[in-house]
Amino acid sequence: MKELLDDIISSLKINGFDFNMESKLSSYNPLEYFVEQVSTKEIRHSQILEDLLDENGPHGYKNLFIESFLSLIKCHVPDGCDIYVDRERKVSRVLTEGCDRSIDLVLIWEYRKKKYAIIIENKLNGARFQPYQLDEYKMSLENEGIIVQAIVVIYDKKVSYGNGIISLCSSDLSNWLNKALDSCDTMDSAYWGIKAYAQLIDNMAIKNINMINAESIIEMARKSPESFQNLSKIVEAYNELQGAVFNELINAKRLEGVLSQATSSKLHFWLQEDYDRNKMYIVVDFYDNEYHLYLKNDNSEKDRSRTLSGIDFEKHNDSKEWYVSKKTSERIYAFPYDTDRLISKIKKLIMQLKSING
Repeated sequence: MKELLDDIISSLKINGFDFNMESKLSSYNPLEYFVEQVSTKEIRHSQILEDLLDENGPHGYKNLFIESFLSLIKCHVPDGCDIYVDRERKVSRVLTEGCDRSIDLVLIWEYRKKKYAIIIENKLNGARFQPYQLDEYKMSLENEGIIVQAIVVIYDKKVSYGNGIISLCSSDLSNWLNKALDSCDTMDSAYWGIKAYAQLIDNMAIKNINMINAESIIEMARKSPESFQNLSKIVEAYNELQGAVFNELINAKRLEGVLSQATSSKLHFWLQEDYDRNKMYIVVDFYDNEYHLYLKNDNSEKDRSRTLSGIDFEKHNDSKEWYVSKKTSERIYAFPYDTDRLISKIKKLIMQLKSING
């Protein structure tokens, strides 16, 4: 089995699979649900970035973001220069035919009677480049007498453009914003709004890593069909994991004599004499590689809060039927690391329910 897993892991790594995803969990962010335009339209991101990079922007943090951004891209602007942020700047075509092009963002400053610029191309929505797009931006600005110091491309995932172009991905942006906010007072009016935007960008990065991982599996299927078949077998076995986990708990030696029953998604534990008296039993739910532990009250007319408070349990979602431990560490148990700890907790609860009357 170890050789099988080693072969699969090696094949996935070769094809770009990210095995660090266990530490990257997408967080709830209302912007994604209620302001869909923010996450799907590149122009919305450009508007937000324009405000953040403007030292006179409504955020009120003055030059905090522009200076930290310049540090991020390792670009020096002489002290005392006022940096102007221009969005959707029109430039003439030089290498292609057609109407004027628009640069997403341009940072412009003047030093010793010469104008300098940083071009920022926003590809957070995954849009493709048009022919000679960046070259034409640079040449057009130079024709206006502006010296282009750097070109930055912001992608929704990690990509290297090459040719001296500075490539940033969505997680680079979220790290930049969070690091800049570290020096700010959480009571500032703009703090949590910018924090929410940084989280939204981070969620974009996580979703893209998941897609990249999926694409790497497809690539492995093409290049190494044998490894892919082995992976499929493991996935099939994983789909049966809940049943196997429930069997392990049911057959645990420390729970010998305790009645149990597995439903479609949950596992119940009880002693009949105690249940007849208090109508309560233990429930274990298993999903996302975690055990979730509850006490269930079948007498839905009776609020058991006061009684169960004595064993450190409280209502779950204000329900008279469902109760959870007051200690958050005893509500969720990781599989397989916490299996023994969970069994010990179930055994303890079985004994504690003996003291609970009807």
